Amino acid sequence: MDDRIIDPASGRRETIRKPVSDLGEADLQRILSPLWRRKWVIFWTIVLCTLATTIVAFLITPVYEATAEVLVEEQKAGGIDVEAVVRGLPLDTAALGSQIEVITSRKVVGRVVDELNLMDNPEFNPALTPPSVLNRIIKMLSPATWFASESEENAETLSPEDQLMMARNRVVETALEKVEATVVGNSHVIAITVSSVDDDMAARVANTITDEYINERLESKYSSVSRTIEWLNDRVGKLREKVQIAEAAVEQFRSRAGLMEATRGETITEKQLSELNTQLILARSARAEAEARLSQVRRLISGGSTIGSMSDVINSQLIDTLIGEEAGLKRRVAELGEQLGPRHPQMINARAELADLQRKIGEEMQRIAAGLDNEVAVAQARERSLESSISALEGDLAQSNTDAVQLRALERDAAAARTTLEAFMQRFQELAIQDDLSSQRPDASVVSYAVVPEDPAFPKKRLVMAAAIVVSGVLGVALAFAFEALDAGFRSGEQVEQQLGLPVFGLVPELGWEQARGKKTFARYIMEKPNSALGEAIRGIYTKLVLLKKGGRGHVVQVVSAEPGEGKSTLALSLARVQGMVGRRVLLIDCDFRRSPVAQSTGLARSPGLMDLMRGTASIEDVLQLDPDSSAHIIVAGQFSSLAHDLFVSGKLDAVIKPLRDMYDFIILDSPPILSVSDAGLIASSVDSSLFVIRWAKTRRAVVRHALDELTALGGYPVGCVLTRVNVRRHALYDYGDSGKFHGKYAKYYRSS
Repeated sequence: MDDRIIDPASGRRETIRKPVSDLGEADLQRILSPLWRRKWVIFWTIVLCTLATTIVAFLITPVYEATAEVLVEEQKAGGIDVEAVVRGLPLDTAALGSQIEVITSRKVVGRVVDELNLMDNPEFNPALTPPSVLNRIIKMLSPATWFASESEENAETLSPEDQLMMARNRVVETALEKVEATVVGNSHVIAITVSSVDDDMAARVANTITDEYINERLESKYSSVSRTIEWLNDRVGKLREKVQIAEAAVEQFRSRAGLMEATRGETITEKQLSELNTQLILARSARAEAEARLSQVRRLISGGSTIGSMSDVINSQLIDTLIGEEAGLKRRVAELGEQLGPRHPQMINARAELADLQRKIGEEMQRIAAGLDNEVAVAQARERSLESSISALEGDLAQSNTDAVQLRALERDAAAARTTLEAFMQRFQELAIQDDLSSQRPDASVVSYAVVPEDPAFPKKRLVMAAAIVVSGVLGVALAFAFEALDAGFRSGEQVEQQLGLPVFGLVPELGWEQARGKKTFARYIMEKPNSALGEAIRGIYTKLVLLKKGGRGHVVQVVSAEPGEGKSTLALSLARVQGMVGRRVLLIDCDFRRSPVAQSTGLARSPGLMDLMRGTASIEDVLQLDPDSSAHIIVAGQFSSLAHDLFVSGKLDAVIKPLRDMYDFIILDSPPILSVSDAGLIASSVDSSLFVIRWAKTRRAVVRHALDELTALGGYPVGCVLTRVNVRRHALYDYGDSGKFHGKYAKYYRSS
């Protein structure tokens, strides 16, 4: 949109340009449109970056990695490690870290260097490979080499042995850089990874490091065992002497005090007293038993007990026999008493036999009682004797107990020394077993040896290519948005109206390969193909110019641009030819004296022209020329003169145009670029309106704004803009309202023949 006001002084219309803000909201189409427009940028970025990355990946020397794994066992006493035997430390994170340091130590890796003869391997000994030109240049430019000359001179003065040692140290350092040891998860397994350009060498180095580490642990343990055994041997000898002294003191005191021990550890006095007490108890029991039996026998003799219990008390076979016979006679007497009566001779004989048998029983009882009396007396005498002996021994035991206190103190000292000796002897025996190499095993075992890797660890070509595609894709998208952000030109009429506030009269499509054949071809294209998209675009521009001034004749329009090469002169010539084809009286005046583009495009004579007309050296009839391809009239610029600027300032152009208004319906002035010379601003004050030409996607927006400001400041009246040389295919990729014009479904309305 534009607002027009009437200047009271001049009566001319002036335009106040107001940029129109973009009220559209960002949506998915607006985000994706730049990507689609710049799809070739994205495509070639992906192709070139991926191709370059792939080439580099295939040119880089592949590096292989081989991994061996060892299990570090927890160290326990009896579990075959000296440190565990001496200190009893468990295996923790710090211990695993220590083992990693051992694996990557110069000692272990140095053994591998010697074992595999890596001094002769160029990969590990760079001195064997002559430096390339690039490496020599880098070495010369590196500040580190500037201070290395003195050390190199000193190295030359070393002996061959020292030089060989220095070379070996460098190889060891190189090998250390290729070795990495890490703990696998939360386990006690350590992974030993070696990288090399030779797959077989990577596996060999990893396996050799594994073997050398186990050997190192074995040797370290054996060395520690040997040192510990030596120390324990000396300590055991001293403890043995101490124990012997302590035990000798015990025995001497025991012998002196008479505290000789029996078989079970007690003293002889204690043992004798114990035995006498036992005998006394038995004697008392025997005496009590004899007295009890004697008492029962006497009760039997006195008739206090029944004869039936006699066998249990007397325990006499004769008594038992007599009692049995007595019982039989009693049954017989009872039977004869019932059968014969008490006075029968058999009855009397039976009673006599019974009485005689009872007399024998009584006599036997008296004899047994006398024996029991003697037994009781003997038991009592023995008891008294034992009591006397016990009393004597108890006196001796009291003195022995006093001496035993000191003896126990000596025994405790001897026992403590003996316990210490036994503990050291046990450790000594354990370590003595380990001292035998054939019975040792290391506290680390091989979980798996490294195998020769089939694929290189670096570079991972497939992964690199996939990453290159992804990264280059992201880079391509970033470049697409960057190009969009850096795009300083106008891409559509809608964009021009939004940012400049001027209407767009039309979009002039580019002819493509035909455009390269010259401006004459462009201008003649309309004549040859008037119904083409180009012809329709030119007619549309002319229609909008005519509508600005309804009725009347002599509409004077200036065609101007900000910079050269924007298609301004070609557009002016095309407007004149299209109108001349339909019979309108059209005049084209070339005001660009320095280049005379109209004369070049049409092949007309360069003079006389406008310069001659303003200077008064030629008449209108002299300068008017007929376009060879249409019925339009043309006034060329004429011979350039330094007076051109003064002629414009003096108003000579107004004097020239005034009579021509009555002669022509439409007068087109092709002026020089506004930013090239000041003539364009002076010409603008003599015309009715100015048509501003902008090259599509090329002329920077800031340049266009500045040129319009210059034109307006000099009294120009820009009524609209024209976008020239529009690439209709690329224009259709944008999402503006006029995108796709002259392309796609609209193309069928235009004929190119």
